Amino acid sequence: MIARTPGRMFGPVLRWQLLRMRRWIVTLVAFQLVVGIGVAFGLGNLLVADDVAGRQYLVSGVATTVLLATGLVLVPSLVFRARENGALEYLLLQQFPRPYLLLADLLIWTFVATPGAVASVVLAAWHFDVELSPSPLVIVAGVATIMVAVCSGYLLGLLAPSLAITNVVANACLLFTLLYTPISFPSGNLEPWLVSAQKWLPSWYAADLLRRYYGLDSLADFEPMVSWLILGGWALALGTLATLLLTFPSRRITSVA
Repeated sequence: MIARTPGRMFGPVLRWQLLRMRRWIVTLVAFQLVVGIGVAFGLGNLLVADDVAGRQYLVSGVATTVLLATGLVLVPSLVFRARENGALEYLLLQQFPRPYLLLADLLIWTFVATPGAVASVVLAAWHFDVELSPSPLVIVAGVATIMVAVCSGYLLGLLAPSLAITNVVANACLLFTLLYTPISFPSGNLEPWLVSAQKWLPSWYAADLLRRYYGLDSLADFEPMVSWLILGGWALALGTLATLLLTFPSRRITSVA
């Protein structure tokens, strides 16, 4: 299946992954769109009429929500199913650089998440009458965010012992991120100890960068360099760990009894 020439190896890996997921892609794109719009419009019911800052937080956080939901909920279950049905084991028997597999999935999941993220922000900004001035850097911040989310989901899907545990942990992580991370609300709403804990995690920095590059600088909590360093460090660490697990897989990872 995989070409032997190094420069031609990535294409076959990407095609294989696209063929494997072809039945799911349209459904996944639609799911992301529903999640984004549902979160924005649903949480909007908690706002008071004159809460301008609250509307800005909500609109600027909806894309982060969609991107994180992609990696933390959808990716783990599909990775685990690939272990379960032997697709991952077969793929890892082929001769190609293991980072290509992770890169191919990153491209696919970026494609899956982007329509929902963009549409939900546009619709939420229109609905809540929030004016945005996006910078081109919002694309880079979005890619870094989806990379962190997908690599996190990849690790969970590779290491979880069962699909049930995969789903429980994935949904617990998503709920914790949505309810206890300053994505759609200001950090002042949280207890001080929780704010301190969140400073070690990437989600707050991802939301902060996206907010800044939407043109809502007044809502940003960190300097851009700090956010880039933390988010980039997490992306590099998670991507490296996922690649190592794919490069030196144990029998427990490649298949499920």
